[in-house]
Amino acid sequence: MIFGVFGPLVFALYVGVMHSFHESESTNFAEHPIHLRKAALEFTAPGLAEVSFEMDFLAGLTMAPAAGIELVSSLRRAARAYPLIIGGRPIGTWHAKFVLTETGAAHHWYAAGGGIQHATVKVSLREYAQITA
Repeated sequence: MIFGVFGPLVFALYVGVMHSFHESESTNFAEHPIHLRKAALEFTAPGLAEVSFEMDFLAGLTMAPAAGIELVSSLRRAARAYPLIIGGRPIGTWHAKFVLTETGAAHHWYAAGGGIQHATVKVSLREYAQITA
C-alpha cells in the first residue's frame, strides 16, 4: 500500500491497482497557415499536466472513509491548489500544484453499525499554473 497527500487529505493507493494511475502532459502550439503550403507550427508554451487515479480510504489506516469522501468533495468545490505527493514523490514539475476537477466515490465495506469501512474515490486533477506579472 502506498500513501499520498493532497493538501489536508491523506489517502492510500493499493499497489495492486496502481494501473488506475494516469499522468499526462502536453505542449501548446500555434498553427500558422501559409498560402499554398502546409501550415507552420510554433511552440507557444508547455501544457498543463493532468492526473487521474483512484484513492482508497480505509478505517484505521487513513482518515475515516465518510470524512474522506466529504473532504474530497469540499476540496473540489473550493477549487484550491495543493501539491500532490504520492509515495513521498511530488507529482508534476518542480513545485507543481493541482486542483481537483472531477470526483466520484464507491463504497465497498460497511461496519455492523452502518459506517463505511472502505471507500474508493476516483479523482481527476489538473495542474494549476498561477499567472505572474
